[in-house]
Amino acid sequence: MPENVMPSLTIKRPESPKKPTVRRRKRGKGPSETKARMHRLMGGYANPFLPQLQEAEIQLHEVYERETYEMRKDAKHLTDMDKFDGIISPDKKEADKEKVHELREKQKKLEEEQPFHKRYPPERALLAEYLFDKYANASKWFGENATVTKTLEFDDRTHHADGVATWYDKNGKVLARLAFDVTISKDPEVLSKKQSFIDRDLKKGNLTSIDYFDPNNTLETKSSLKQVPRVVIEVPQEDLPDLCKKAMIGISKDGKIDYSVLDDDSIRQYIKKVSIESLQKQQKHLEVLSIVSSHEKRDKFEQALKNVNKTLSELSKL
Repeated sequence: MPENVMPSLTIKRPESPKKPTVRRRKRGKGPSETKARMHRLMGGYANPFLPQLQEAEIQLHEVYERETYEMRKDAKHLTDMDKFDGIISPDKKEADKEKVHELREKQKKLEEEQPFHKRYPPERALLAEYLFDKYANASKWFGENATVTKTLEFDDRTHHADGVATWYDKNGKVLARLAFDVTISKDPEVLSKKQSFIDRDLKKGNLTSIDYFDPNNTLETKSSLKQVPRVVIEVPQEDLPDLCKKAMIGISKDGKIDYSVLDDDSIRQYIKKVSIESLQKQQKHLEVLSIVSSHEKRDKFEQALKNVNKTLSELSKL
C-alpha cells in the first residue's frame, strides 16, 4: 500500500441510550380531582394556604372565579368607576384611581411583612364577601324589604365598606341604610383597628360615606351617599366551609345558581345580633356627643344619631 494512502476504517456508531422507564403514579393516591384543578389554577402547592381549604371552599371558589370574571376584570382596571361620568368629576375619579393603586401597593407590602401564623387563606376572605354580595339579597339576610349593594374598590379601601344594605318601604322610599365591613379575621388587633375607624369618624359626627354607590335594583340611580351607619360583621372561619357546602347545593349541573339556598334564619339572627350590638354602642356615643358638643356641631351629631336609630329600627324587625 502506498505510504500516502490512509487505510479505510470501519466506524461503529454508539448505540442510542435506552430511555428510562417512567413509572406513573396510580390514580387515587394524590389529591382529589377538585384540589388538583385548584393546584393548576393557583400554581400547585406553591400556595401555602391551599391545604387549609376544605373541599366545599375550593369548589365555591371555582364558581366565584368563573362567575365574577368580568366584574373582577373591570375592578382590576378600575373601569367600573367610569360608569359614574356626570356624577363624579373627572379630576376626582383620576385622583381616586391613583389612591386605589397606592392602597393596593400598601396592602401588598403589609401582607408580605406579616408573619405567616397571623395570615389566613385569602380565598376565604373572598368567599365571605362573595356570599354577602350574591346570596344576601335572594336569601333575605337583611329582611324582605332590603337589598344589598356591593361597593366599588375605592369605597372598600378608603371607607372600609364591602357593601350597603338598604331598606325600602312599599313605595320604594329609602327607610334606612347600613354599610358593613365583612371580615373572617379573629385577630383582636385587626378587629380593634376596624372598630377604631368607626370610632374616629363618630368623634367628628361622621358616619360612612360611599362615593360610588351603584344600587343593586331599579329603585335608585347611581349616586354618592353620606352619613351611613357602619358595622363590622365577622364571619367565623369555622362556619365558612358549611356555608360553602350549602351554597353548592344550589348550583345545578348546568351551572345555574339558586342564591336563595342560604335563606336561613340563624344567619339573619347572627347579622341582627352583631349589627345591633355595634350600633347601640354608637348610639350611646352619639347621644353623649350631641349633648356636650358646641351648638355649631350639634346638628351633625343629631343627624348621625337619627340615621343610626332608623337602621336600628329596621334591624330589630329581622
